[in-house]
Amino acid sequence: VRCGATVTDLRPTEAPVVVEFTHEGENRELDADYVVVAVPGSRVLDIVSGLGSSRERFFRQVSYVPAEYLSLRMPEPPAGLEGMVHCPRREDRELARAGWHEYPTNPSDWMFTVLNKPEALVRALDWSDERSNAAKLDALSRYWPDIGPAVTDSKWMRRREGIPRFAPGMCQPLVEFNSLSPLPTMGFAGDYLAGPATEYAYVTGQEAAARALEMLT
Repeated sequence: VRCGATVTDLRPTEAPVVVEFTHEGENRELDADYVVVAVPGSRVLDIVSGLGSSRERFFRQVSYVPAEYLSLRMPEPPAGLEGMVHCPRREDRELARAGWHEYPTNPSDWMFTVLNKPEALVRALDWSDERSNAAKLDALSRYWPDIGPAVTDSKWMRRREGIPRFAPGMCQPLVEFNSLSPLPTMGFAGDYLAGPATEYAYVTGQEAAARALEMLT
């Protein structure tokens, strides 16, 4: 395991695969029998070359949209809210969904999770946490006026490239990519390979690991 290493070049050649990377300010390389590429799909072509026209065409179409999650800790869920609430676009231009669940490390507390629509996410990407927090509470107070004083803590997750964008027609290139014969020395894992949900990064990672073991045995 090498933490802080930046991979600069990979080629899906016959084994061993030469992995070029920088580590602690030095250019280095190592030989690998099999490589799993688990970077975001929009970054694959930055470090991998020689994939062939079909795979390169697919990766050029992969893009991401911002993602932001706000979790508010409170002693009990807001009155009138059960489970998850989804906000249609015509009714709310900012909030996408909001819901509550028990706090993971303290069942006596509740965690209220808020997700904004993409347009609102882009507009607020450079805002401070304090400004974003105030804007979220203002939007939530339209539905639950008493939510602000009940919040005891908050936690942010904000990424410019948060979740893969599945525009109309994107599923067909994905089907074509997954139907290609596996490369003998390289596999891929990521949320962009199965659907617009981050848990697929875990699922495809397991699949890539199983494929690597199959190729090496």
